[in-house]
Amino acid sequence: MTERRQVFDLPERVGVEVTEHRLVTCRCACGTTARAAAPDGVKAPVQYGPRLAAAGVYLMHGQFLSTSRTATALAELFDAPVAPATVASWVRRCAKTLDTFGRLVAGRVSAATLAFFDETGFRTAGRVHWLHSASTGA
Repeated sequence: MTERRQVFDLPERVGVEVTEHRLVTCRCACGTTARAAAPDGVKAPVQYGPRLAAAGVYLMHGQFLSTSRTATALAELFDAPVAPATVASWVRRCAKTLDTFGRLVAGRVSAATLAFFDETGFRTAGRVHWLHSASTGA
């Protein structure tokens, strides 16, 4: 007879992983200079990766944290100090990326025989804001 006992937990340290890319520049004897290309998506000397950005967007829009509280949560949970303005830029980039998808959904909702609409109020920075939703039976 075997008895099993499992414990689900987080690793002792959950933090950011830094990957360094070294771009070598060489000069040929003929005087021509050649420089290695950076990997796709690596555009700056220091930048945040897509998974950290996705976590930030999720915390802000999935858990309704402010940009400031999202930045604090990322620093405290993952040892990733991020400025609130960086979180806001991730949200803008995500919205831009999802624009085509949003238009597709809007088209399908407006073409549906039956659609459902709702709004929910919530407070942010002492003001009431509204979250609107639309859905269909399909």
